[in-house]
Parts: sequence; structure tokens; C-alpha cells
Amino acid sequence: MGTSAGTTTFDFDKVEEVTPPTSKQQCKNDGWKIFNNPSFASKKECEKYVKSHKKNGKAEGELQLLNPKQKIKFHVFEADAASNDKHEHENEGNNRVEYWNYDYPGVLHYKTSALCTTVDKANKSVRFMFQIPAGWPGLTGLYIVSYVQDNLTKHGAALYGHAATADLATAKAWCETGVGFNPSMYVVKKGEVEISK
Repeated sequence: MGTSAGTTTFDFDKVEEVTPPTSKQQCKNDGWKIFNNPSFASKKECEKYVKSHKKNGKAEGELQLLNPKQKIKFHVFEADAASNDKHEHENEGNNRVEYWNYDYPGVLHYKTSALCTTVDKANKSVRFMFQIPAGWPGLTGLYIVSYVQDNLTKHGAALYGHAATADLATAKAWCETGVGFNPSMYVVKKGEVEISK
């Protein structure tokens, strides 16, 4: 702005707010420095914020899929790694996954426990990881990371996809951060999903 006394420059650019972290992983590798609502003085302060604002999410549902013909039932929850919640929920019969592939010769069917769960409240989605149990040659031991999103519309179907790896570190990264996770998506014939925090 110019006046007879001189020129003054004002910067009206809005500073973009970065949403608060939801996992300790986001605080690592100087990630704590990008947050501004709130901002943090250190990685430790960022991780402390995550711990104090952690709300364990859960997801449950049953989906029938096509191409191949599959079904998955799940009741999984997000547990703080520092707590014993995981064991308590397992004892109550929660944190479980049951899977069928009807096009697999002889039908592939097993029950197992989720080893990792990450709920995204904003997108009404969940990623959960489990391991195929013994008894399925060529498949036993593989880690599966599933992705489910509630479609939010009254008559819309949920979205479902999964990816497999033999590497635990890769599976954990897919589950916890979503980085590098590229699931094969399947047609959902019918089913129900409930995702909550």
C-alpha cells in the first residue's frame, strides 16, 4: 500500500494448517517439525501429544466379494503398543479375522487374529494386518494387509482390497502408515461395515 509517507508491504498469504499427528510414526525422521496446529519443540513432545490424544478405533464387518468369490469377517481394534489392550481384547474374542476364498481348490478358509490395525476416522477407513495360519502350502506365513472403507452413502457398497507380502516389516509399514501399500481392489457384492473411533 502506498501513501504520501511511503510504501508499506503486507503479506496476506494464509499459512496452511497441518492437522495434528495421529501416530508416533508421523513424529519420526523430523516429521514433528511440519506440524503447526499444534507445533512441537521436539520429537518427544510430538509423541507425547499422540499418546495423550490416542483414541482406540475399531472396525467390524462382513463382506462378500467377487472375482474371485471371497468372504471376509472381521472385528478388529486399534491398540496402543504401550498398553495391554491387545491381549485383553483377544481374550474377549475380539481382534479376529475370518476369510474364505471359494474359488481356491477345496475352498480356502481360516481364522486368525489381526496383528495391526489403523483406523482413519476422517475417511471412515481401516487397514488391518494378519498372517495366514498353518495348513495352506504356498500361502502359510504370508502377511495380508486389508483395506476397508465405508462408502458413507446410504446405498453405496464398502470398498475392499488387500495385498500380501512375506516380509513382516513391509506388512507393518503398510498397516501403520500406508506408505507403499497398493492393494488389489475387489468388487463388493454385499456386506456391512462399521468403523468408529
